[in-house]
Amino acid sequence: MTMTNSMKTVLKIIYLGLSGLTLSACSATEKTLEGPPVIQENVPRQDLSRLTTTQPLTVAQGINEFATVLYTQQLKTMPNQNWCFSPYSISSALAMTYAGARGKTAEEMANVLRFPTGTTVHADFARLNQTLVAASGGGGDALQIANALWAQSGSQFLIDFTDLTYENYQAGLKSVNFSDPTGIAKINQWTQQETQGKITELVNREAIPPQTRLLLTNAIYFKGSWFSPFDAKDTQRLPFHPTTDSAVEVPMMFQEGRFNYQADDQMQMLELPYLRKAGEKTGLTMVIILPAEGLPLTTVEENLGKGLVARLTMPFKRKKVAVYLPRFQVETAMELTESLQNLEMTEAFNRDRADFSGMTGHKDLFLSTVLHKAFVEVNEKGTEAAAATATGMVEKGVEQVLEFRVNRPFLFVIRETATGVILFMGRVVTLAE
Repeated sequence: MTMTNSMKTVLKIIYLGLSGLTLSACSATEKTLEGPPVIQENVPRQDLSRLTTTQPLTVAQGINEFATVLYTQQLKTMPNQNWCFSPYSISSALAMTYAGARGKTAEEMANVLRFPTGTTVHADFARLNQTLVAASGGGGDALQIANALWAQSGSQFLIDFTDLTYENYQAGLKSVNFSDPTGIAKINQWTQQETQGKITELVNREAIPPQTRLLLTNAIYFKGSWFSPFDAKDTQRLPFHPTTDSAVEVPMMFQEGRFNYQADDQMQMLELPYLRKAGEKTGLTMVIILPAEGLPLTTVEENLGKGLVARLTMPFKRKKVAVYLPRFQVETAMELTESLQNLEMTEAFNRDRADFSGMTGHKDLFLSTVLHKAFVEVNEKGTEAAAATATGMVEKGVEQVLEFRVNRPFLFVIRETATGVILFMGRVVTLAE
């Protein structure tokens, strides 16, 4: 449909997370596994309708706990810049790897990733994927989750492992030659397709060692419209303060309405819902976490593991709020091996002790690389469907209007409200003029 100048411009959000994990042969020399390769090319997406729709809250809670500890660890290496990541994407890729782990390797991975005990982790991920995709809005908005296993040509993997990852993660096993540039190009072509062209390169020749035997990838893409859009004519240039004694003027969007809100002496929290399917009471939302005036962002970040996730699950109160929110864009590339090892997931990366015998039947693989890329964009784009749902409720009578002015460094969290699972989170400390 062709857009006209009379259409209202609305805020569009694009969130992308991409994770890749490399499993290499334990021997530095190339090792060919006996037997014919188990390779499934172009496997159709599985119908998950047979699965129960019971909400996998234990897995969701585990992902959220992992998100906070990984955030705190990664912050040590990136303390003064904007960055974002998708804990859901990272957890999904590592969950597929965990499916082949055994012994102490599996025990450490479960502890660090906060996976619940028992044998239902992978089935719970399947149900959670289904819940999340079903929760995305209509009108052209979408949440897409994709997984893939990339195997070195000629390598063999146990059918139990490939069946498990296919059944629960819809991850078909694809054959590539990691020493050939066309193999790398094939992986990046998949990356580009699954992120709608937003991330074009996940891996390169430097990131993939010659002895690579398996690469596990996850991509998550979300494009959403605010349930209550910002009007472009209300956007104006206002100060943003990276520090208490500095300021830059940035495009600051504005709207006044009723939103879920909570506050204490350290922070304000505002929840902005995305467009939902008709009749749905739950869905995807963004929570902006704004430190109290004069309080450094680091003070809030230091308390991430001390109740922030619990705060997100507490009931918000509906308040009338004047919202000032800057446009922003954050793009991040991370290598997470060091952070995961610092969190005491070491066996998986140890060439001599790693046990991924659940993949091949032998202890011949170790985890060598964990790559992650994420992209977040908050900008103004117009769609007719989104503009048609730009409605709000106004109550009669006089009511105090709270101000939520995001004019200083802040955190953001993207979550699904039925399960509470965090899909994306990040920090914004600087903005360009």
